[in-house]
Amino acid sequence: MADLNSWEDDPSAQDENLSRQAQQQLNMNQQNAAASQGAFRPGVASFQPGAQSFQPGQPYGGGFAPQYQQQQYYQQGYYPQYGQQQGFNQYNQSYGGGFSQGYNQGYGAGYPQYGQQNQQVPQPQSSPASQAPPAAPKQPAADSGPASAPAAKPVLTKEGGPKVLSIGADTTAPKPKAKVLSIGGTAPAPKEKTETKPDAKAESSNKPEAGQKATAAKAIEKTGEKAGKAAAAAKTSGKTSPTPSSGRSSPSGPGDKKPQRDVDAVTKEQAADVDDETLKEIYGKEHVNIIFIGHVDAGKSTLGGSILWTTGMVDERTMDKYKKEAKDLGRESWYLSWVMDLTKEERSKGKTVEVGRGFFETEKRRYSILDAPGHKTYVPNMIGGASQADVGILVISARKGEYETGFERGGQTREHAMLAKTQGVNKLIVAINKMDDPTVEWSHERYQECTSKLSQFLKGTGYNLKTDVYFMPVAAQQSMNIKDRLPEGVAPWWTGPSLLEYLDDMKALERKVNAPFMMPVNAKYRDMGTMVDGKIEAGVVKKGMSLVMMPRKQTVEAAAIYGEQEDEMQVLQCGDQVRMRLKGIEEEDILPGFVLCSPKRLVHCVAEFEAQIRILELKSILTSGFNCVLHVHSAIEEVTFASLLHKLQKGTNRKSKNPPTHAKKGDSIIARMQVIGGAGSVCVEKFEDYPQMGRFTLRDQNSPTEEELHETAHIDYDRVAIIHNPSVAALYEDALVYETGTAITSSGALTAYSGKKTGRSPLDKRIVKEPTSEDNVWWGPVNKPMSPEVWKINRERAVDYLNTRNRIYVVDGYAGWDEKYRIRVRVICARAYHALFMRNMLIRPPREELEHFHPDYTIYNAGSFPANRYTEGMTSATSVAINFSQKEMVILGTEYAGEMKKGVFTVLFYEMPIKHNVLTLHSSANEGKDGDVTLFFGLSGTGKTTLSADPNRALIGDDEHCWSDRGVFNIEGGCYAKCIGLSAEKEPDIYGAIRYGSVLENVVFDPDTREVDYDDSTLTENTRCAYPIEYISNAKIPCLSDNMPTNIILLTCDARGVLPPISKLDSAQTMFHFISGYTSKMAGTEDGVTEPQATFSSCFAQPFLALHPMKYARMLADKIEQHKANAWLLNTGWVGAGFAQGGKRCPLKYTRAILDAIHSGELAKVQYENYDIFNLQVPTTCPNVPDELLNPKKAWTAGTDSFQAEVVKLGKLFRENFAKYESEATEDVVKAGPAV
Repeated sequence: MADLNSWEDDPSAQDENLSRQAQQQLNMNQQNAAASQGAFRPGVASFQPGAQSFQPGQPYGGGFAPQYQQQQYYQQGYYPQYGQQQGFNQYNQSYGGGFSQGYNQGYGAGYPQYGQQNQQVPQPQSSPASQAPPAAPKQPAADSGPASAPAAKPVLTKEGGPKVLSIGADTTAPKPKAKVLSIGGTAPAPKEKTETKPDAKAESSNKPEAGQKATAAKAIEKTGEKAGKAAAAAKTSGKTSPTPSSGRSSPSGPGDKKPQRDVDAVTKEQAADVDDETLKEIYGKEHVNIIFIGHVDAGKSTLGGSILWTTGMVDERTMDKYKKEAKDLGRESWYLSWVMDLTKEERSKGKTVEVGRGFFETEKRRYSILDAPGHKTYVPNMIGGASQADVGILVISARKGEYETGFERGGQTREHAMLAKTQGVNKLIVAINKMDDPTVEWSHERYQECTSKLSQFLKGTGYNLKTDVYFMPVAAQQSMNIKDRLPEGVAPWWTGPSLLEYLDDMKALERKVNAPFMMPVNAKYRDMGTMVDGKIEAGVVKKGMSLVMMPRKQTVEAAAIYGEQEDEMQVLQCGDQVRMRLKGIEEEDILPGFVLCSPKRLVHCVAEFEAQIRILELKSILTSGFNCVLHVHSAIEEVTFASLLHKLQKGTNRKSKNPPTHAKKGDSIIARMQVIGGAGSVCVEKFEDYPQMGRFTLRDQNSPTEEELHETAHIDYDRVAIIHNPSVAALYEDALVYETGTAITSSGALTAYSGKKTGRSPLDKRIVKEPTSEDNVWWGPVNKPMSPEVWKINRERAVDYLNTRNRIYVVDGYAGWDEKYRIRVRVICARAYHALFMRNMLIRPPREELEHFHPDYTIYNAGSFPANRYTEGMTSATSVAINFSQKEMVILGTEYAGEMKKGVFTVLFYEMPIKHNVLTLHSSANEGKDGDVTLFFGLSGTGKTTLSADPNRALIGDDEHCWSDRGVFNIEGGCYAKCIGLSAEKEPDIYGAIRYGSVLENVVFDPDTREVDYDDSTLTENTRCAYPIEYISNAKIPCLSDNMPTNIILLTCDARGVLPPISKLDSAQTMFHFISGYTSKMAGTEDGVTEPQATFSSCFAQPFLALHPMKYARMLADKIEQHKANAWLLNTGWVGAGFAQGGKRCPLKYTRAILDAIHSGELAKVQYENYDIFNLQVPTTCPNVPDELLNPKKAWTAGTDSFQAEVVKLGKLFRENFAKYESEATEDVVKAGPAV
């Protein structure tokens, strides 16, 4: 005969009896109401996210009780709630009795036998009133039994199997002998069929026995003679059948009986202690916990503040204070939210971080408000809040754009609704907020548009739209439809109640008032003793009562108890939020997730448990060993799937005979979970005994980076694979697979193309004009202002583009080798080429530092996507914008990688002088064997990289440096060398650095041999290579020196051929030429430049300056004077004649010879002659350099007249350029320029 427990044995079988039992189970499940849970508070025992959601951001499972028979919920994508009312649904009806027979028998003995289900007594489905939830049947109390503290290794039974707590439910269990406090409402209670309750002695022996508890921590401890006798009787009676190793259990006959559970005796005793009438006398009103959920900016905190204001819980004086404070900060419309958002961070950012709390009363009820944070980063906080709630208010913004963002674009509306359902919030009020917004104006069409889409989603989540959900329009900012109904004429189409009116008339809730006391610890602190807070999940607590703190098993006394308000109370009950002062335990001995319980019934603390799980969201597949985070009451612990036991067939929920190898989205499985977090165990209960303690959510461990990106930039990690700090090999692979034209060259370097833009686009550079930096920035042609509004458009455009990619890359690194001054930079980009480029150019932190990396500045590179050129202030489809206030940079419309490097440079030009009095320099630097440091100032193409790569000197850096009171340090972790005309003979260090890990940019190579032709400028003159600085054999690592510069060399590339190859400068001349920053703009360094053009670039860095050039010039003058540095003007440009007259660039070997003479000191000893007009001191001789080459007039070959014309012309250009600085320069500096 086929085993009906295995759908694999008979896939087509659709037994009629099975179907009938499934419907009976469904009817019973639909009557049970999920109870609220404890709240989340981060703590040492909790696994801290990082660990966020399995999807990410979304729970992938609800556990401890997916209904085997709740077929409709699976079809609707409903969270299989162990909380949806029948716990584990008999997955293991004996979590104690089977342990003596081994692990397989232990978890299998309790599986529901379809034969057994014939003996179940079904309960009829209720007929609920419209918009009111069904009345829930009374829940059976839990077995008594000890819980053990966590230990390192699981305990084994005699047969060697680990002892596991299987959390299950038994629909054949008797109704609890407990009185239930019903919270009143106007809706009539559903009719209930009269039942004949079975005698306790006649119950099935398949029920769990009180003394047969198991933990994976240490040996079982019996907690009472009665429990021990019951366990022994069960073991010897044969009433619990042994289970075969397959995990299937044998049917029990109708004559099987079991003794009454010990928990019932505890319940009776508790009931005698406190009854409903006593509690009603104490309170007078009933208590309801409400949680506000929804997407950020939906108005949750504003709605909470509006309720507290309209109910008189906030006085007018306090509200006036909030109004004034909000107005002073430019946040005038936020004042109502400040009633709930109390911290400085929440008020400054306009977002809730922790679960806000409030309290108000109406004539009928007392209410606690739990205001959940809307940002995905704080989902764990939201889960903690939802676990405490009885009713949820899902706040939706009707404002055009906000609704779509929150619901349709990966916002938190969907996730919050699903999480609320998994956490047992079975009554949901959907408040369509901001109906008064100008984009809505109480439009019925807009209201219907919002509600219709939400209805379908909520139905699929598992909510019954007729009984569980109520929609209503509100305007929280104006407090409309909050306390009073809408005025006539505002929305004639709405005739329903106000929010508070509906809350007061809601159907009653059930409380396990007479069950043994249980309260998860939400938070702990010191306040005249040890204080804890949390929500009472079962029973009552009295002042002076003796309790046990689990898992420590430490007896404590409730010395004082407080409710929502400050008044001390004598008694508090299930459902109340409580603060309790404890005696007998220290604050440091308590952790969030611990549980206070009655000494008559200790909570179970286990290291392993078995549960049925429905996978709602999963990117790939799930196998044994998959780690995730368990949220149960106020505990958060890391867990792993120790093993997958069974897969459940869709439709019938019959379990598979063989363990599945994996599970995927949409599957329902039975799995064994193991706690691997720091606490080692977790306090849980069977759902049938304590639903609040047996309901959990599993979420994937999103990295802190993913959460941070979502928080700061709305990067949607649900859609995009975020590849964080990938290796060189991984970037090679992705570039080759996903980026057209990428290849590996014969030297091992990766070659890539930057598209249309092969150089920087300085005309498209923008700085955001905002109050914090506006007075410091040097506004003008270099730094064109961008409004904050346009910045926001461009930033959102970049993020939107990144969210459309299948993968994005995140690269973290430092800018600045001096740890005192370095800036943490994060690059977010869509191309592996860009990621590898910045991985080379930034300083790569050690792995341990990356784990806790938080950026000071972030670059969003969406260069493959154009900017909107019709946006105000935009002149093209390219935009390179920096916001010093937000510390961000956004790139659109250019894939040239150098924009990122130079963007960081601009940031340093702003940050270093203002914050640290450190001079930022566009220079290379090297250090001699004697510690003498030389700085090479110059623009791109003047030879900084080439000349600083000297085999006789240690390279500090090739392009960007800072000069502080501590010495000189490189800004970058790599080099960005020009490659045009490169050869091993001319520049062996650079040539040798082009190997695996380097990025060649826009070069041409042979498609067969993959050898690069460095002389080919077909694509651009600006061919480049980015490589780590350690690829230079003589690089100084770390790249800094505590010696002050000895020689300062101002590099220029004079295309006119009239400046000497080398000139010695006095102090005034140094300042003049530094401020002038003359060079010829070299071909390829900027977009559209194909031949040299005369240009003046202040401080040799004008395109990158953030402050006025005189700021940097004064700083340099002070440092030169202080350290007595020598200064030189070195021309790497044309000699013999200008570019136009057919001259040639000064040979590199002569330039190097000049540098050698400077460093050796020989050049300082030779004779000098004055060079007319420019009044420069020119050496008459230099070792290894032809004498005639040193004086341009003598070297000129294109005629005397043309030479004189060129000299005068260049001199006038100098004077014209310097005119704008003369008013701020000293007289000797002004006179140090050309005399024309």
